[in-house]
Amino acid sequence: MDADVVVMGGGIGGCALATRLATAGVAVTVLEREATYRDMVRGEAMVPWGFTEARELGVADAVLQADGVSVITRMVPYDESSTIDQALSRSSDLSAVVPGAPGVIGVGHPELRAALANAAAKAGAAVVHGVRRATVVAGDDPQVTFGRDGAQRTISCRVIVGADCKFSVTRGALGIPMFTSEPRVRLTGMLVDDGGLWDRDVTTIAVDGRNQFIVIPRADNKLRLYVGRRVDDPDPLRGPATLTEFPRLVPDPDISRSRPARRVDTDRPLRHIPHERRVDRYPSGTRWCIDRRRGWLEQPGHRPRSKHHPP
Repeated sequence: MDADVVVMGGGIGGCALATRLATAGVAVTVLEREATYRDMVRGEAMVPWGFTEARELGVADAVLQADGVSVITRMVPYDESSTIDQALSRSSDLSAVVPGAPGVIGVGHPELRAALANAAAKAGAAVVHGVRRATVVAGDDPQVTFGRDGAQRTISCRVIVGADCKFSVTRGALGIPMFTSEPRVRLTGMLVDDGGLWDRDVTTIAVDGRNQFIVIPRADNKLRLYVGRRVDDPDPLRGPATLTEFPRLVPDPDISRSRPARRVDTDRPLRHIPHERRVDRYPSGTRWCIDRRRGWLEQPGHRPRSKHHPP
């Protein structure tokens, strides 16, 4: 046997699990498709109850040491029915939402994945990047076969954990269907450099006319901006003109009225994301599970009914 556990997917969930298991002395191998983590335009805010679970898993330090991390302590409810001063006066203290959590942690998705992958490796896990053509054999003697650098390798193990997102190889091998709800909102996300104008302690979920805004600041002078519109909006955000229009929609005077924010060039500078739910349907008596980040957002300041909601 080559490993006790093989984790398919070296993202946030997969590397956090690998860190915990390796710290406990379990022989873990993580298989990750990307050679270098790319900007996926998602997952930039860890809510307070998610941070407490990260601390319980032993990865809180890795989260806080990720490049560009910021601790967001205030939620300002900008709204079309309020002035900016009124919105500021109704801000919420995010550091008081969950005891022991400093607030919402703002961090880039690739930076957080890299930090957790490093934590897993330091704990003793083998983290393999650049994996291609992975196949899973389920059963009493599970195996994973994959290609890397032109060679093929097979790993035998006791347990295979699927943490490889919606296109999960593990789910396909086990024949697990996935239910996807009909999206009602489409989020458009962009990474911009605002020169530090936006208050790094502040996030917002704002509404102005047809637009819903989500602003997540980072400590490296970057903001992740999201604008949500209904999927049936007659004037959707799309095309090259959106790159210029997008930063001007933000409801903060320092950003939208002082000077335009500069777009940060990434391999995915602008992405449109259907706001939908994806749920794995497990047969009765199942002995395995798929771990992946779901496609919905939790509003900071509102604790989900179950602690098992995704952070």
